[in-house]
Amino acid sequence: MRKLLNQNKASIQSALTIALLGVAIILVVLVVVDISRQQPAGDRQTGAPTAGTVTATPADAPLEEEVATMPVAEKDNFKAEVPVDTVVPELDTNLSVEQQKEIAIPAIVVPAAIGSESKFRTFKISAENDTFIPTKVIANAGDTVHIDFTAVDKSYDIMFPGYNMRQSAKAGETKILEFQALHAGDFTYYCPSCGGPSMGPIGHIIIVP
Repeated sequence: MRKLLNQNKASIQSALTIALLGVAIILVVLVVVDISRQQPAGDRQTGAPTAGTVTATPADAPLEEEVATMPVAEKDNFKAEVPVDTVVPELDTNLSVEQQKEIAIPAIVVPAAIGSESKFRTFKISAENDTFIPTKVIANAGDTVHIDFTAVDKSYDIMFPGYNMRQSAKAGETKILEFQALHAGDFTYYCPSCGGPSMGPIGHIIIVP
């Protein structure tokens, strides 16, 4: 009888141990999932920044709708042929300080997908003293272009009619523009709230065929 009781006690203890272990595993899984959900996008391997970054929100939709409904003939005014001998800068491209004010050096260049020749390129553009710095972003057709647009001293817009994109950032904010460069050309971007392309700062996003 005592032997039977000892066997039952051992079975109960074993069952309790397995149950506790199962509960512990479930708790660990829940904690990992919660941490993953809270992890900022910039901590993942996308190259997007974390602190101070504001991505597109539903409130930005009217801005994109505004440029999307722009007549094609008007958009064509902001597109030109790619300048001859345009070179796409890489991570190791050496430019002088003055050249870097004009041409953006990518912060990240990685394959857009496994086995793909197209690249994912990230760039930074700042707006300060009514000037875009740098003024030119250059990539190859087929690349995915990610731009972190930062307004430094006041609110600025960045309007990119060639790809139906527009963002608005307040002083200190960073907004993101990201697109796949399917169409080659020299596309002008500008700040509508600064007076438009004839008065405010302008720049160029050049997609090399």
